[in-house]
Amino acid sequence: MNGEIQTAENAGEEDPQKPELSAEQMLEQALEGHLQALSGTDDEVFPELEYKLQAGNPDKHNREHYRHIFGRIKRSASTFPTISTAFNRLEDNIRAGKVFRRLTHGKDARYRIDLTDKDHRIPEAGIQARLEPLKNVLMIKWGMSATEDSPALFRAERKVKLFSSAIGRLGDIRRLSDSKIKALPEPFRDLFGKKAADKKIFPGVETRSDREKITIFRPALYQDRLFIVALEIAQDEGVASPVASKDPKDNYCIDQIEVEVKEVIDAQTGVNALNHPELISLADGKKKTREMTEGEVRLKVALPVLRQEAVNLCNEHELVPVLDPKPKLGFDRNKVAAENKEGRKMMKAAREQLISTDSSAWSGLQFGQPMVLES
Repeated sequence: MNGEIQTAENAGEEDPQKPELSAEQMLEQALEGHLQALSGTDDEVFPELEYKLQAGNPDKHNREHYRHIFGRIKRSASTFPTISTAFNRLEDNIRAGKVFRRLTHGKDARYRIDLTDKDHRIPEAGIQARLEPLKNVLMIKWGMSATEDSPALFRAERKVKLFSSAIGRLGDIRRLSDSKIKALPEPFRDLFGKKAADKKIFPGVETRSDREKITIFRPALYQDRLFIVALEIAQDEGVASPVASKDPKDNYCIDQIEVEVKEVIDAQTGVNALNHPELISLADGKKKTREMTEGEVRLKVALPVLRQEAVNLCNEHELVPVLDPKPKLGFDRNKVAAENKEGRKMMKAAREQLISTDSSAWSGLQFGQPMVLES
């Protein structure tokens, strides 16, 4: 068996017993196996459709500079035709290479808790797991890492809605339905399943940020079919704090411009092809049609439009695409801080607060001076 030749000398001998793996080692093996399986498949791991851009000149890497750039982007977008006008003159706009805009833009407040295990293997394995209390969501992203040649990350994601009665707490995950647990990749089912209270999952990095954004649209032709790609351009600013440290020097600022594909609308049917590629029929030989695939929509339609938009922004505003530094930087600092007794104590306290049914994830948030209302 397995290429071993049985001889008279070793016949009847039992294979040496392998040491029993701990729960942590079994989890690590499962995660690594899952990532290796994904890395060889084109139909499961797709590029995350966003680019993060920062100033090419490090001396200009500051918040005011990015606010100035985003102001210029908004002023430029204000000259685009509105969406209704654009659809009325769609063919003219395609030939002219014009874009058009959504009428609204605004700010999006964000609060996130990136999760880790006690040995920090989850982030090191390319897994990003986070709670989004303001959206009441558990988000898991995994897959191949970004490189200098391809800052658009290739990874998959799962978004699981939590219970509104206890917004954004780790304890909510124990109450997920079987159908939601089964929607997670297998290694994560135990990690975030009904036994989540027994798993040593901790808050690692807390992020508070604001995102001002505007959505524009670019028309694109693929195999003679017209698609409208909705691109969200945003200015991100905020601060991230390692949970295991109270030292302000371990905090770091978030400042960048982002461009992300939000929708790929099939102009013929109005369907968002990112969500329902199977509803889009393309010609396939004489009098034959075929369904689009998710990979095709992402790789052949969305990604080329995204890359061109990123190139345009970089050229116009002296920006460069960067690898996403936030999770890695935050976890690196958190890991160092958690090497001492006080840091581990702080991570444990943060975990207990998130699992507790007696406290709210909102209780520790700072929203400024509250308005006192008359009773």
